[in-house]
Amino acid sequence: MKLWGGRFRKEENKLMEEFNKSFEFDKVLYKQDIEGSIAHVYMQGMCGLLSKEECEEITNTLIKIKEDI
Repeated sequence: MKLWGGRFRKEENKLMEEFNKSFEFDKVLYKQDIEGSIAHVYMQGMCGLLSKEECEEITNTLIKIKEDI
């Protein structure tokens, strides 16, 4: 699936074409992807790489993104 088309005369860049091929899968797996990102943030907090405040802010933002999709 192409994300755009029609009015563009130039051929799409091959790198972008390859990148966009996963779009259909991304639409199906976005919830799992976000949940994995939340788990990763939690792990980084437990390891001391992120502060508690940073973890909360990132996690809350990811939850909002998931709700908005």
